[in-house]
Amino acid sequence: MVKYVGLGLLLIVALISAVFFVNRGSQIRIEGTIKKVRMQKLYDKSTLLVFDFRFSNPADFPFVVSEVTSTCTLQDGKAVEGELVTDADAKPIFEYHALTLGAKYNESLIRKSRVAPKTVEDRMIAMTYPVDPEVLETRTGCVLQVKDVDGAVSTIVEKKP
Repeated sequence: MVKYVGLGLLLIVALISAVFFVNRGSQIRIEGTIKKVRMQKLYDKSTLLVFDFRFSNPADFPFVVSEVTSTCTLQDGKAVEGELVTDADAKPIFEYHALTLGAKYNESLIRKSRVAPKTVEDRMIAMTYPVDPEVLETRTGCVLQVKDVDGAVSTIVEKKP
């Protein structure tokens, strides 16, 4: 009798594992890493951070961006929210600050951006923060949150050396 209970439990575990394996592409999310962060002082108490990152969409369905937010944690533990810079505003900023920011290498990840299933892409996000650059230089890290139109939220974390 005990032998059959163990065999039954093993069969149930195998069945549940098979269901998870078959449905592994149905969870909508993106996974990524921040490759480079560029900084530019804009005005007094206003700093621009440009995040260049690589991400993938492992799902079987497209990821459609509805919202992008960013939070940087400062050295004192305080969190500062960033405000998204539109792609139309980013182009003249890169032209004006070409010597300090460099070129705009990647397409911006903005609202309504569509990320095809099973793809890997390089993108960028420009955010402004209401603090001096010196304060952001000593940050402990930044977190980008990308929300899908269906409500799924994916997080990309900056890894400080």
